[in-house]
Amino acid sequence: MGHFIPMCRPVDALEEAGHEVVMFTNKFNSEKVTKFARSNGIKARLMFPDSITRDQLIQGKEMTRKYLGQGVCEIIDEFKPAIAAEKPDIIVCDFVSGFGAHVADELGIPCVIEAPAPLRIL
Repeated sequence: MGHFIPMCRPVDALEEAGHEVVMFTNKFNSEKVTKFARSNGIKARLMFPDSITRDQLIQGKEMTRKYLGQGVCEIIDEFKPAIAAEKPDIIVCDFVSGFGAHVADELGIPCVIEAPAPLRIL
């Protein structure tokens, strides 16, 4: 949830501006994500196209293999078809979710990377 919650503000702003928003996140967190989004006024359609389990995420070795470096390809394989089917105008992704930027690049879609941090770190 720590990377989902900061994404809600840009989503809220896009919805207020009249855009249709689809949020993709991990299936293992679907109940929490749905409850949080709805209780905070987020109307976005929520999609959970992966098969990654919580156990895989909390195991350091598996997490490294799946989420960092060369392992990002496994995530792309699971999310790319679902994102491509939506035909988005833009992808806004969390700074840790490198696969969002990779999918955007592969599909030729503009990408904005959201980083919830003070500008002075840049």
